Amino acid sequence: KGMFSMFKPKSEQKLNDAHFGEDEDAELIAAPNMSGKTFYLKALIMVVLSGLNTGFLPAESGTMPLFDYIVYLDRVTTKLDRNLSALGNEVVLWKKFFNVLKSNMTVFAAACVDEAFSTTSPKYQASLVYAIVMQMIKQGQYLAIASHNHDVLNVLRDLEKDLLTAYTFKIRIDKDTGKVDFDYKLKKLE
Repeated sequence: KGMFSMFKPKSEQKLNDAHFGEDEDAELIAAPNMSGKTFYLKALIMVVLSGLNTGFLPAESGTMPLFDYIVYLDRVTTKLDRNLSALGNEVVLWKKFFNVLKSNMTVFAAACVDEAFSTTSPKYQASLVYAIVMQMIKQGQYLAIASHNHDVLNVLRDLEKDLLTAYTFKIRIDKDTGKVDFDYKLKKLE
């Protein structure tokens, strides 16, 4: 409850909660660009790493299990193998990730996955992300995932609503000035 960054004064932050456990193993985060999705995922990883490494959980309160692996996957921006396409390079990274999952160890992947498979078409991206989310849930792993792909978000929300919770970061647009106001506060997506 009330996660915060250790690198910025607490008074300047919007504190967000993360809920994983008996009733929620996966968080699905759908929100516009610049609304706080990536920052939230990175903060979540930092809180977990800090808690595991120092015993200090940068939050108002919280408990968490021990994890064997912590994984953060972001958009693939660098080619690991020049002979492969962008999707091919992303598949190489996912293959390493699945080898970790096969180990049957407890994994926190706040796979913290930011825009998974954005290197392919939206239709294929939706299918691949759905498969990954369902595999992780089936194995009892924890996952936080952010995406702009509405197809995958809608399918996961509609078909798997008992297995995960969808969240968003709301924005407000001033009708007179057109200015966008970001609140950076995680809320359940209704």
